[in-house]
Amino acid sequence: MLIAAGECDLSPPPEAARRQGAGLGFERIEYRVLDAEALELPDESVDGVLCRWGYMLLADPARALAETQRVLRDGGHVSCAVFAGPEKNPWAALPMSVLVESGHLPPPEPGQPGILALADTTRLRQLFADAGLTNPEIEEVPFALPFTGEDDYWRFLSDVAGAISMTLGRLDDEARAAVRANLATRLEPYKAHDGLELPAVSLVVAARRSRFGVLACGWPRICWISLARLTTPRLMSAWRRTAACICPSAIRRSSCICTRARPSRSPTWRSATASTSRSTPA
Repeated sequence: MLIAAGECDLSPPPEAARRQGAGLGFERIEYRVLDAEALELPDESVDGVLCRWGYMLLADPARALAETQRVLRDGGHVSCAVFAGPEKNPWAALPMSVLVESGHLPPPEPGQPGILALADTTRLRQLFADAGLTNPEIEEVPFALPFTGEDDYWRFLSDVAGAISMTLGRLDDEARAAVRANLATRLEPYKAHDGLELPAVSLVVAARRSRFGVLACGWPRICWISLARLTTPRLMSAWRRTAACICPSAIRRSSCICTRARPSRSPTWRSATASTSRSTPA
């Protein structure tokens, strides 16, 4: 089962996902909107769960991980990506700090949903363990977010950057211009000859539900929860490594596990959209 995207502002609606799937030649895929904290799926009904930049945006990530554990079959695997701390993700930390210092946002509280909410690896590991997802392995994956210039980066912040976008949208023209000018001075170290290159680091986690017996691999049913559009070859390479525990053929066949839903090979793939209506994206 593929669960793609959600009603968190960073995700395409089912129609957009359906068009994208059709353009890639995928068939026999079902697109649904689900709540990641209350998945309308039977117990032990999927072999794997992939979640890209989603759990950190949920109001109750512990509940979402418990739901993930519930729908996984015994021995099923889960792999997710969240972002590391602010010092490793200036693309998000810089605008957030400007907005907080300007009084447009309150300082983030511990445990509050947000882009960097699951940067603490100790807490992240404990959340997985408490949900019954054993032996979580965490890998840091550095990459870079390129922009053609300050205008391109500003458009990104204004259109798709969650709580940053929402906050900027509430400001009047004068306040927005002041934020942009303040941010521009902090971008100097990241200027490149062809624009801006902002470093980023994701934490890619792989774990599994306690296993009883042997899990048949074959063509597994995958639950894919994606709450953001960003992707990079480096990050997808890590996805291939962590997702390979679900089906080793994925690492040879494709750059992304979801591209395995091919018309000639996939018997019963379905796709759905995970909704996080109770979450507060940042």
